[in-house]
Amino acid sequence: MRVFLRVWLLLFFSSFALLQQMSIQASAAEITSGPGITIVYPSAQDGFVTLVVEDESGRRIKNLVFDHPVHRGKNVIRWDGSALQGVVAAGHYRVRGLFHREIAPHLEYSIYSPGTPPWPTADGTGAWLADHTAPASALFLPQGSSWPTKSDQPEMLLGAEAAEAGHALMWVDLDGRKLAGTKIRGWNGGIALARDVGKKPNPQHIAYTVYVVNPSRDFGVKDPGALQIYAITKGGLTPVDKVIGGVQMHDAFRQLVGLAAYDGLLLLANPAANEIVAFDVRDGVRPAFARFHVDKLGAIAFEPDGRLLVSSGGAIVRCAVQNDWHSVSLVDESTVVAKDKLQAPKQVLEADGEIYVTDWGTSHQVKVFDAASGKMLRVIGDPGGPQLGAYDERRMAHPLGMAVDSRGVLWVAEEDYLPKRISRWDAKSGRFLNAWYGPTQYGGGGFVDPKDKTRAYYPSIGNPGSMGLLEFKVDPKTGDSRLAAVRYRYPDPLNDAISYAGYPTRPIFFPNDMIPVGSHGGITPAQTFYFKGHQYFTDSYNTYWYNQSHVTTLWMLQDGICRPIASAGWVGSGAHHWTTLDLPAIKEKIPAGNPDGVFFTWTDSNHDHAVQPDEVQFFRPEVPGSAGVVIQPDLSVISGGPYQLPAASVDAFGVPSYDLSQLRLLSKTPVSGEVALSPDGWFIAGMSGVKDGQLQWTLPERGISTPPEGPGDIEGPKRMLGYPVKSARGEAGYMVARYSYMGEIYVYTTDGLLVTTMGGDARTSQFWPYKEQRVGMPITGLSFDAEQFWPFMFALDDGGVYLSVGKWHSSIVRLDGLDSIQRIDLGSITVTPAEIAAAEPLRHQAADTFRPSGRGARTGFAKGQGDGLRIVACGPMGADQ
Repeated sequence: MRVFLRVWLLLFFSSFALLQQMSIQASAAEITSGPGITIVYPSAQDGFVTLVVEDESGRRIKNLVFDHPVHRGKNVIRWDGSALQGVVAAGHYRVRGLFHREIAPHLEYSIYSPGTPPWPTADGTGAWLADHTAPASALFLPQGSSWPTKSDQPEMLLGAEAAEAGHALMWVDLDGRKLAGTKIRGWNGGIALARDVGKKPNPQHIAYTVYVVNPSRDFGVKDPGALQIYAITKGGLTPVDKVIGGVQMHDAFRQLVGLAAYDGLLLLANPAANEIVAFDVRDGVRPAFARFHVDKLGAIAFEPDGRLLVSSGGAIVRCAVQNDWHSVSLVDESTVVAKDKLQAPKQVLEADGEIYVTDWGTSHQVKVFDAASGKMLRVIGDPGGPQLGAYDERRMAHPLGMAVDSRGVLWVAEEDYLPKRISRWDAKSGRFLNAWYGPTQYGGGGFVDPKDKTRAYYPSIGNPGSMGLLEFKVDPKTGDSRLAAVRYRYPDPLNDAISYAGYPTRPIFFPNDMIPVGSHGGITPAQTFYFKGHQYFTDSYNTYWYNQSHVTTLWMLQDGICRPIASAGWVGSGAHHWTTLDLPAIKEKIPAGNPDGVFFTWTDSNHDHAVQPDEVQFFRPEVPGSAGVVIQPDLSVISGGPYQLPAASVDAFGVPSYDLSQLRLLSKTPVSGEVALSPDGWFIAGMSGVKDGQLQWTLPERGISTPPEGPGDIEGPKRMLGYPVKSARGEAGYMVARYSYMGEIYVYTTDGLLVTTMGGDARTSQFWPYKEQRVGMPITGLSFDAEQFWPFMFALDDGGVYLSVGKWHSSIVRLDGLDSIQRIDLGSITVTPAEIAAAEPLRHQAADTFRPSGRGARTGFAKGQGDGLRIVACGPMGADQ
């Protein structure tokens, strides 16, 4: 019986195995003989594949699949016969691509991002202050803040004018740990802060803040702007009043504002109008009930006895306040601090019988005086103000708001962008304690020295008064960093003028910073390379947040400072037109006709870092070029067109020269967009590639109206993220990257193969979910967020590829997994008329299933197939309908 059973079972399982094998073979035959053009990819391991079809000359016919998951064994792809242009013709084609395992970024460190962690967190304690504006105000809250921190412990309140990402009002404990943050109207904070220092404050009010609302953009020609005051109460934010008077500017152009409160009397000092405005906040909030004029008005502060300190005419004056709640006046005026002891006084404060004044001019220090005698007691900080070169942490830059806490620590908000800084000092000895630097501008940014990963740079690009370059020294083991140098400030301090929208120029509020007309980027070194013993910097990939512009500049690091040595581009007439070219002795050299078609170069041949007419040359080629001008790491120049201009020579000082007759058109097929030229000969323009004079490949792209439907659905690619890079490991070859407005980063090879998409669409992916920061942590499963304007991609001499990512911060990540990339060559396939006709149902199915753009993801797997047999039904997924 047992023998019979064993024989029966053996026969049963043998028959079952045979039937199963026959079923698999039948299924495989059915799969390979089904509708569509069959392409088989045998994979030795699980991973991801990108495949394309090209004709015998290497011209792209079809993008089949992008970064698509495959499994060990046979992967069958059905092509519906669609092509970049309509339907494929019968003929011979080549199928190639690449395979890789998971590619993921891992955190190296963050710079210029002092939050813990640097990005926002659900509990409100992550990230740090404002992106668009510098720190402006500081206030000590001895009894804490029942809103929003719900704490009765001593706290500091820090403020800035405006934040789009980040917080314009921020509460921290006395060690600087962030407790909470907010924005008024989703945007504003405080350029001056005050609390009631009297004995009868409004018990519901914690503090008061003021900011510029609807700032004037035309220096008051048509719109004067206004000041908005809010009360920070135990229940939240309550508007007090909007004050119109004088011209209220934005960012670097803003005038000084003062705020003070005592026993329910709130006073606003508005120097733009030379008037003090009074409010009754004893039992609520009411509009202003009084205004009065003060000559050459500055800031104000109440003393503990109710007298008012007023900055007027460069001196600090003490006054008694007469107030009947219908009118207010200042009487019994006496000078406490003579004007010859100050240069340009800003905010004023009394603490422990001493008067503190933030002073600008050439000082940029906090000066401390005896409140009774006016005698100078000490000066906090070293003199000199904004820095260029090696950074000295004992020098402040535009110190403005300040407060002394219960530990005797002086907190100073330095209203400068290079760097943005909150510094702390021992109030009695003047000893520097520590500082917090940052955060970044809106959209992040940053890059690393290719020869030294411990040297990281932050280019401040997009805000008025903020153009420049910071260098940080990083401890790679801990991720900690310190500011080492200010490598660049724009412009030269002697050229201190600015204009918005064509209005006459006007000296700006900060004496050492400006931006060019109409620009939201550029004029800042933002990528670096070494050539023949010199370190160079360019702005070729950051002249605008969305795209490259018509002009680019080259700097060289000399004596610790980035010095401009060359510029190149199209003369043009738009926002990025270089106004230096309008100088009469230079403009007369420009060929007649449309300036958009004239190419120019400037090279600093006499090494004075200034432009002379004989250093500028112009040339009008027969075929006009376009925006997208890049100075290459070999000092040649490329441009949309596509054009290339080699460096004719490089002198002993490292300054290149050019012969414009050598400006060469690389292709008769016009191309435009973001440009790059790779050492392997590929010229990239937008999402297309040119080689040997021929347009060879194009990757599909579309708008951002809906989220992507799968890998390769490239939505709204913007600025290119730097020069082509190459990993020392893997077979990818040279790669470039672009970011999407909605939060993705696309990395693709210079021969047009998508390597990976990092991040997701902000509408469908979570935003930086990590509660803490750790060196080496993976940065995956998230969106980098919409409007992450300033990511960069760069390679280091260690063979790795890195990116800076983060909208609210600057985090340097290492792109791991590139070593797994293998090139795929599936050889030739022959497409017959019968196969094209047989695939027509698939084309109709794709047209009926997916949106009109035809760039949806279409991926299906056959069910019930064993032994790794897979079907990828490839219609227009990521492709070209």
